[in-house]
Amino acid sequence: MKKKLQLIDLVRTFCILSVMAQHLGVHYRPEVQTWGAQLWEVYASKGAYGVSLFFVISGFLITRLIDTNLGGLSKPRLMAFYGRRLARIVPLLLVVMVVGVVFLWALPNEGQPDMTFRGAQVSFNFVFFLSILTFTFNWLVVFKEFIFHQSFYGLYWVVLWSLSIEEQFYLVYPLVLKYLKPRSWLPFCLIGAVVLGLGSRWWVYLNDPTNFHLGLLNSFSGFEEIAIGVTLYLASKRYQKFLSKNKTVPTLLFVSGTLLLAVLYSQTLYPVDFIWEPTLLAGALFLLLLGGLNLEFFESPWLKPFAYPGKISYGMYLWHALVLFLAGGFIFRFDTFFSFAVFIFLTITLGSLSYYLFELPMNRWVRKLVEKTW
Repeated sequence: MKKKLQLIDLVRTFCILSVMAQHLGVHYRPEVQTWGAQLWEVYASKGAYGVSLFFVISGFLITRLIDTNLGGLSKPRLMAFYGRRLARIVPLLLVVMVVGVVFLWALPNEGQPDMTFRGAQVSFNFVFFLSILTFTFNWLVVFKEFIFHQSFYGLYWVVLWSLSIEEQFYLVYPLVLKYLKPRSWLPFCLIGAVVLGLGSRWWVYLNDPTNFHLGLLNSFSGFEEIAIGVTLYLASKRYQKFLSKNKTVPTLLFVSGTLLLAVLYSQTLYPVDFIWEPTLLAGALFLLLLGGLNLEFFESPWLKPFAYPGKISYGMYLWHALVLFLAGGFIFRFDTFFSFAVFIFLTITLGSLSYYLFELPMNRWVRKLVEKTW
């Protein structure tokens, strides 16, 4: 498989911008309902779809990393894997937490909540911070949503739910790869993850059909999409030679996946469709990437600027709420589309500084430290 996967970053760019569009759209709507405004409404209302697609890409990339750099899928080097995850995820997460605590301390604790750092009727206690550090934050939100219907800690914190789901999966995933006997059971495990995801959303719909977040934020729903990403890597590896020699097939797969994504973005309806939406979205991206990764067009240097936000998407995801909070007064001075462009520019700027001045150096330092220790 090719070392460079620019299409992956292009898709991640689409995903992070959809999340940002939704969070901007919460505050800002087009004044005139032109076709462009209608397109914006569709895109800005489907930020959760971007997270679903992120999960698929994550499963693909992690499996590729284990297979090519960390001992292979049958004998993954566990300490090397966990060390890499620690180095990539934790340093920036700790900084984000410290910045959040500073704002919690600086902002007034009474009156109208700002809804970025401090939501309504929630407490920032030991359990809250422990859930973030142990990657169980999504379950804390689910518990409060289902029991108390009071879960919005603020946008700055709530985005961490998806990170929690990923790390829960990656705590167990390499252990399954290493110790699952016989190997033929792996497809059944992946199918089981899909069934659990669908089942969890069905259960939520049957018991509380208006509780979209409970269906979205439970871990089983996210595990399903990550498992489909794992399956994507396995299929890509198995059929690479065939797809690379028969360009018509990957083109048809890519077009089919793209059209299905377009239909899902434009036609799905809440609340019933949230049962099937993550599965169908993951399936559409499966087709798109299975084909697109074998098309040379997506490695074009002309597309590199569009892939750049995807490269730094982790930092953009964690920092975009801060940008919206600090620069909202400036951003909202313009019309919707120019406001979105300004929001993107400022978030890319902060994300780039974070990536090159902190994330990369800390990643290298932590990995070296882990390698010496283990």
